[in-house]
Amino acid sequence: MTCDLSIITVTYQSEDYIQNCLVSVMKHIKDLSYEHIVIDNDSTDATVPKVEALAFLPHIKLIQTGRNIGFARANQIGFDASKGRVILFLNPDMEMKQGFLDDLVQTLDSDPHIGILSCKLMLLDGSYTYPVKTTGKLIYFISLFHWFAKSKTLLKKSSYIEFDIECEQEVGHVKGAFMMMPRFLLSEIGHAFDPRYVLLQEDVDLSREVTGRGYKIIHSPKTTCIDFNNRSMSRCPSMMPCLCNIRGILTYVNKWFAPTHLLWSAMGAGLYFLRILWRAGFKASWQGYKLYRHLVKNCKEYDREKSAKLQKQSGIY
Repeated sequence: MTCDLSIITVTYQSEDYIQNCLVSVMKHIKDLSYEHIVIDNDSTDATVPKVEALAFLPHIKLIQTGRNIGFARANQIGFDASKGRVILFLNPDMEMKQGFLDDLVQTLDSDPHIGILSCKLMLLDGSYTYPVKTTGKLIYFISLFHWFAKSKTLLKKSSYIEFDIECEQEVGHVKGAFMMMPRFLLSEIGHAFDPRYVLLQEDVDLSREVTGRGYKIIHSPKTTCIDFNNRSMSRCPSMMPCLCNIRGILTYVNKWFAPTHLLWSAMGAGLYFLRILWRAGFKASWQGYKLYRHLVKNCKEYDREKSAKLQKQSGIY
């Protein structure tokens, strides 16, 4: 049985905020039929019990992966299990504050050329996260060289510094923390987030996939979410997201740009790595590296098992 909206939320060590996320969604839906699918990446805290405490509600579904397989693969599991004609990828540290998701679905339905719809993302200090103009070359330059003085100049060229947050308008890229999309478009692309990414940069890639097919990415002021800005990531040693970010950027550059750009990316990646190593220290960086390697290992094992399962189902041995 289909529904209007499937919300997919990937959790990992999200005990402090997953219930607030789930409850806030319930309060900001009026008439939509919906399901909220939570994919847990083997959390060791109270994330799963807190989701199970709300599992008596018919629209909340919990899927446990049994290991941490990263953001892209976990979202794909959620998408494969979903039934909605509209999909919302929603991070667990997001809380609905104003407006109704019904209005965003109506906006998406009103224009078949909209590929991604996002909302106002408010930070804890009352400021907003602004969309980005482009998914082009400036993205990875900023990501790798953002600590240089010239980064402010690059940022002005790539971001909407004078962006009117109250105006509905087309943008180049929005955060994967809140992405609403029509189901048919994800089916056309062939995946939710590209599984070549482990963690980070997959939202930039998906934005480029969408615009490359001639669809628009729209910022809508009709709804506001509080964006706690990667609170779960802050629990990890800084080297872990650093390595994931480097891997994501190199994957993105290799996919979308000429091979010569990999040289610049590798140089930036080296400087980025050294900066984090200097700031965090060797011991914390080593812990972060081990977490990163464990995550990559899990992803590779999951891919092998999935491939073997598909081959068995198709009769290929």
